[in-house]
Amino acid sequence: MQRVADGYRGRAGAYVNVIPARELTSLQGATNGIPALATLIVTAAPPVTLAKAFAPSSVVVGGTSVLTLTIGNAATGAVALTNLAVSDALPRACRSRPRRTRPRRAGREP
Repeated sequence: MQRVADGYRGRAGAYVNVIPARELTSLQGATNGIPALATLIVTAAPPVTLAKAFAPSSVVVGGTSVLTLTIGNAATGAVALTNLAVSDALPRACRSRPRRTRPRRAGREP
């Protein structure tokens, strides 16, 4: 018999799962005489990195600059990110207009 411990959402650490003695029974009367235990070691995922840059970084009044956000998640042990949301307020003097972008995978150019 197997149980899948998937999608663990607790904190990093060691977690022990115990089945006490005499918890396992059968129609024939068999039972476990001693407890059964297993330890799960949960490690923290590496941090995600976030960088941003204006290009060009200097413009004349009325000029245009593109703000690029770069999200890094390629460290060893990284977990897949889903439903990622970023909130970034521009300086008061700046206005933005939507620009279509394509997400890219680490190491690939758009």
